[in-house]
Amino acid sequence: PGVYEYSDGELDVSFYSNDIRVGDGVRWNTDRTRASRLRDGKLVGTEGDFPVDDAMRLTKKLGFVV
Repeated sequence: PGVYEYSDGELDVSFYSNDIRVGDGVRWNTDRTRASRLRDGKLVGTEGDFPVDDAMRLTKKLGFVV
């Protein structure tokens, strides 16, 4: 598991293999009030539509707290 923080403050939490995001992950907006679901580093669905409670569970499963 790992975290990538963009210069604007958005945060990707995901599994990484050879520096490539793999599997399920979460992208958090800058103030951590909205989340997007990622799969293999790509957005799934619409930006910001991942329910925050579900995103928090996945983030914790990956070993992080935002």
